[in-house]
Amino acid sequence: MTLLLPTSPQPMPLPVRARPAPARRSRLLRVSCAYPLHKGQSHRFHRLPCGLDLEVIAQQPPVPAPGGGERPPLVFVHGSFHAAWCWAEHWLPFFSGAGFPCYALSLRAQGESSIPLEKVAGTLEVIQRSIIGLH
Repeated sequence: MTLLLPTSPQPMPLPVRARPAPARRSRLLRVSCAYPLHKGQSHRFHRLPCGLDLEVIAQQPPVPAPGGGERPPLVFVHGSFHAAWCWAEHWLPFFSGAGFPCYALSLRAQGESSIPLEKVAGTLEVIQRSIIGLH
């Protein structure tokens, strides 16, 4: 006995349509996920040479550093799926209270930083160049 199954018709190829090239963005795209700042914190954007903006949450020491000397600034860089906000609740107040000027930044396409045109937000070299220009 032979079992015959119905055959389905061959799928017809879909017509190929020429897609127009994606338009270049004329303005910076930025994700909006504002974080409530704590006492003594400020929010600003640092413009990179490439034209993108990095979000920066800063907190300056409330009083001069203990011992009278000036402390070096601390820069906080988040990991995957985070932004500057992850340092703002505990770490910035702690270290600024110890006399350190503190800066937490959101890398490209994270937090409220600009979204680059490239598919990848950046390599370690790109991140390094972003941090070097921070002041």
